[in-house]
Amino acid sequence: MVLLICISVATMAQNTQQEYLNGKALFQSGKYNLAMETFKPIIQRNDSKKIAPYASFYYAVAAYQQEYPALARDMFLQINARFPKWKNKAEVNFWLARLFFEQGDFQKAQSYSQDKSLDKENSIQKKYYYAQIKDVDSLTMLYQQSPKDEDIAYALAKAISMQMLVDQDRSFLLQLIEDFNLNTDDFEIASINQSIKKESYNVAVIMPFMFDQLSISIRKRSNRFVYDLYEGIELAVQALQAQGVKINLYAYDTKKNIEATKEILEKEELKTMDLIIGPLFPDPSYYVSDFSYRQKINMINPLSANQEVIGNNPYSFLYQPQYATQANAAADYVKKSISNKSSMIFYGGSMADSIKAFTYKEAIERDSFEVVMMKKVPKDTSRLILQILTTTYKDIEGSSAEDFTEEELEQLLIGKDSIGSIYVPSDDRLLASSVVSAVEIRGDSIAVVGSGKWLDYKFIDYSAYERLGITLVAPNHIVNTDTTHQYIHDYFIGKYATPASKHSCYGYDLMMFVGQSLNDHGTYFQKALYETEFIKGTLITGYSYLNANDNQYVPLLQFENSIIKVINAPEKSHSNDNK
Repeated sequence: MVLLICISVATMAQNTQQEYLNGKALFQSGKYNLAMETFKPIIQRNDSKKIAPYASFYYAVAAYQQEYPALARDMFLQINARFPKWKNKAEVNFWLARLFFEQGDFQKAQSYSQDKSLDKENSIQKKYYYAQIKDVDSLTMLYQQSPKDEDIAYALAKAISMQMLVDQDRSFLLQLIEDFNLNTDDFEIASINQSIKKESYNVAVIMPFMFDQLSISIRKRSNRFVYDLYEGIELAVQALQAQGVKINLYAYDTKKNIEATKEILEKEELKTMDLIIGPLFPDPSYYVSDFSYRQKINMINPLSANQEVIGNNPYSFLYQPQYATQANAAADYVKKSISNKSSMIFYGGSMADSIKAFTYKEAIERDSFEVVMMKKVPKDTSRLILQILTTTYKDIEGSSAEDFTEEELEQLLIGKDSIGSIYVPSDDRLLASSVVSAVEIRGDSIAVVGSGKWLDYKFIDYSAYERLGITLVAPNHIVNTDTTHQYIHDYFIGKYATPASKHSCYGYDLMMFVGQSLNDHGTYFQKALYETEFIKGTLITGYSYLNANDNQYVPLLQFENSIIKVINAPEKSHSNDNK
């Protein structure tokens, strides 16, 4: 009887072995459904423990190939439960990781990707599936759960680098690259190439020309300033040509919309540009900046003072000093010139005003100045400044003590010569008028630092600026006494019977600056600019891009004998000789 049982078991084992080989042959020929039917009884038998894990494994893979992921996952989980010490468990976990990756359960997928015996294979698989995740927030969450996983770090770094430049957390990207020693070539980390000098340079001007409005007279259009800028640029190109500097100018119309901007950026010829001037507005600018960064083409904005235009792009420049640069220039002047260290700040409701106000406050407080009052002045409430600066005890006689808090009394009763300086980083007309009037009424030694735009407001008498010693922060101040300015003025009088606008002057000066920079230093002229303290301008006082991508030189103006003087013009400068 025992012999019969042994013979029976041996026969069954041989049958099971043959069934397994038949199933494996079907699997290898791609007949996954038939293979599954063959493996199924083997898996269920109690006498096939040696073959069962193999049959189960092929069954699970066949189910995956038949697009039954849930069935495949359950079978792989069953293998781990029934055969926890199976020598091929690492491969089971590899497949479980894949299934959970495809299911979107990255935490479980990660937990099944830890086996060191398949370290290389797991890494390749993780890289593949993490690369499918484009959402930076999702990858950041995974990274936070596994902060030492290089594959997640790589995928996260890659996803950040593929974002629009304006959205990138550049410092985090660089930190990931450093921490995991990642190859910077994989992440479009900009390094300024060797500058190339050419016989001629291609310059694209990307602005909202609105060419579809050509039936309207240029001088009557709402975007006349765009044409003024461009005509100034064209005029400078002619002047550069006369000096032997050849600039090929290309004009592109953004039409003030993103879709038109995207169409421009798809033009193959744009990749041949050596410099881009513009765009003027934020949304198109973000797309052009992204193009500039990836194609390594310098771009410069002629009007904006917003740091966000530069963003993370080392190829992006501002012709104007950014808001913080302007505020720091004002702070430097006050720290050097005003001995009374009590200061007040009044600013308007714009973002620019806020940036300048808080930058200035931080800068002077580092030098032991005290900001005794910092007040945001909304539109139509600027007369409040008159009240704050000119109220005396006599004015509030007869009022009940309960009418004012202690803080209000301190604000309303500012003693004569108790304040050293007032900073007003605002172009608001009423705010400017109120400050000038209040200081005039006080008749004490308060020094006012305001905006160069105030000079455009005719209701403030120029003599008041001189009488009160007001200092004006005037980024890219145009020097009207220059012979080149007279030439441009005569050109516009002759062509349009109107004087050249400031935008025409900006366009001319900017093009002379970048044209001569290209001629002197080549395509990546910033390498030389970063090392030059000051460069004399053609129409404006000058520029400084010393280790910066915005103009670090901010002219400060005062009146002397009824003439506007730049009080901080550098004594020594490098000249582009570009007149």
